[in-house]
Amino acid sequence: MSQEVNLVAILEIDEGAWSKISDAVNVCVSRSREEKGNHSYTAYFQSDKPNKIVFIECWANQQALDAHCETEHFQNLMRVVKPFAVKPLELLNLIPAK
Repeated sequence: MSQEVNLVAILEIDEGAWSKISDAVNVCVSRSREEKGNHSYTAYFQSDKPNKIVFIECWANQQALDAHCETEHFQNLMRVVKPFAVKPLELLNLIPAK
């Protein structure tokens, strides 16, 4: 049995760029939730830094996450965000604390 993958992805964008990327973010969130192997996928703003978007994701396994990274909606998000990204997407792969 494959292990569930819990991921936090942090995207820092230029101030004022949200209006330029919001459609791509919302499409990616919506379509990602429909993907096989997705358990949850939500985007948040960091409360004290509204130009930081935090994605909280849960996938059935690494294969489901890998497939997600190849989807058109995810690739489109990366293309749209690139000109406005302050730094590369930060990924935190989480494991249960025991």
